[in-house]
Amino acid sequence: MAHAPLDDDFRPRFGGGSRPQSASAALGQRLARRASVRLGGASARTAAATPSSQQRVLVKIRYRMHAGPRSGAAGGKAGNLAEHLRYLQREDAEAGEGRPTFFTADAAREPERAVIVKSWALDRHHYRLIVSPEAGHGLASIEAYTRDLMRDVSQHLGRELEWVGAIHTNTDQVHAHVALRGVADGKELRLFRAAVSTDIRTLAQERATAELGPRTLDQVREAYQREAQAAGVTGLDRVLDRVQDAGRIDLATAPTNDTIRPHLAGRLQHLERMGLAKRRGARVFRVEPDFLNVLRQSQERERIGTEVRRVAGAEAPVTRRCCGEPPETPVIGEVVAAGLTRGGQHGFVLLREKVGLVYAEVPAHAAPHVRAGGLVSLEDGGRHWADAGLALRLDGDRIGTEHPEGSEAGRESERRRLAFLVNRGLAVEQEGGHRLDPAAAARLRAGGGAEPPRVSARVLLVEAPERYVDSPAWTPLDRILSGRETPAWPGAEAWAGRRGERLGERGLAERDPAGAAGGWRFTPGAVRALRDAELDAATADAAAEHGATPARLRAPRAADAEVLGSVGLHQGRGLVLRHAGGVSVEAHPAGAALQVGDVVVAESVRGRVSVRLAAERADDERGRA
Repeated sequence: MAHAPLDDDFRPRFGGGSRPQSASAALGQRLARRASVRLGGASARTAAATPSSQQRVLVKIRYRMHAGPRSGAAGGKAGNLAEHLRYLQREDAEAGEGRPTFFTADAAREPERAVIVKSWALDRHHYRLIVSPEAGHGLASIEAYTRDLMRDVSQHLGRELEWVGAIHTNTDQVHAHVALRGVADGKELRLFRAAVSTDIRTLAQERATAELGPRTLDQVREAYQREAQAAGVTGLDRVLDRVQDAGRIDLATAPTNDTIRPHLAGRLQHLERMGLAKRRGARVFRVEPDFLNVLRQSQERERIGTEVRRVAGAEAPVTRRCCGEPPETPVIGEVVAAGLTRGGQHGFVLLREKVGLVYAEVPAHAAPHVRAGGLVSLEDGGRHWADAGLALRLDGDRIGTEHPEGSEAGRESERRRLAFLVNRGLAVEQEGGHRLDPAAAARLRAGGGAEPPRVSARVLLVEAPERYVDSPAWTPLDRILSGRETPAWPGAEAWAGRRGERLGERGLAERDPAGAAGGWRFTPGAVRALRDAELDAATADAAAEHGATPARLRAPRAADAEVLGSVGLHQGRGLVLRHAGGVSVEAHPAGAALQVGDVVVAESVRGRVSVRLAAERADDERGRA
């Protein structure tokens, strides 16, 4: 069963209705009144629309960090942007054939994905919006509606926004995805929660109401009737939570209007059937204290069940689910499908193991990039191999700086782990060492990880092992043959042996019963030849992506180059460089903190490329002078 790497849908849940009035809500209403003036000749249609009769529009927004001046190593999470744009244009995002096309503020221009990624790569972050009008199919053009809305938002913020959008029609609810650049007018763009909960949503509702007119009373009633029977949390539930008094709700005296009151009664009757409410009189009910949490959990179970059915399809039944708590021991299996869930809020992986299928969910940013047939290990992502060393040095909740034992590499790994825990708020640096959060210290002492347990999908093989046997380039099987990696999955030694036989036929390996797993060893120069072949293939791909000539740096001389990003290789990280000859991918120097846009000096020495910042080379030359 084939799945696109980023296969997900969007299923909006409209709710809200009446909410507690707040300062930000009042601000939103004032903004809406100003927005209605900007909307032109349609303001007369919206002037008579009360909040309950306005067209409803679901607006979601998230932000994603990626590579930039403050984000560390080259490439970083810049792939998040390119991956998201690929998702927006995936084939199954339209009800018919073909892919969605990008559009932007200029209706006459269709932006190119590669140009967007390149121009936004140095930004700190970008925003992702989903805009879904409840009556979207009634709009003359959802694209024109989105373009007008983004113009309203730009005028409201007083900033010239740069964005790109795509329309998805593969669900019952047509919706627009918008990627919004995190820089506007040359300055960083920051959007706060109020901008979504009131401002942008108000502008979206005003814009939809201006075109479609206010919702009729029948439409309002139909919407409430759907909410009354919904499985998850709805706007009616939020109203009930607001008007309850220690769990008691008297519909006769509840501060609500006559339009919503009968639908609140219908919702309470539905909650009564679910065991979350009890009738105490003709119009009096008592709700369970945690009824909202129970509804959220029920909604989450329904969502996961839908995802499992969507992903597994006609495959064998799913016998195990890992959606929160990690397995006690690692689960290794063959990948059936992997990607993002509907809405893109989670990553998923479906594995085949001996007893059946295993479905797991991980954070969206940690979704495994692996093809069907690859191997993945489901583990406790709160653990790190450096935690074992930290546990030995733990004294109460304190870890000292003295580290008399272990290798320098191990000490460096533990220092980086402690720095990570400090950034996560799980440790505090003090004079003479670090003090851990009590819960983190307890987990370390019990043999677990310093972080809270969570599901992690560790990729063992990106593709099926048979794809690596005949590969002309460096592969994970070669790491096993070279002894650099201990076999960590069933059948690894056998596959490594088959790889050794193929390499032996090419003169790149020879039998060695005393050698590493597989009984083979590399002939002189074979490792470099295989790694160069992998770099050559990566160079061809990178050059095609950037529209340049593939040109590896082989001449024994220095060349100035610009860092375009980094790519994952089986031999480690690869650095994407643009130089006078074209684009090349070279081995990323260990420990080098390079960023996209850095100017470096690349030198080929004895067939290996050394990369360092141009400023460092200039300092060396001045020192020699």
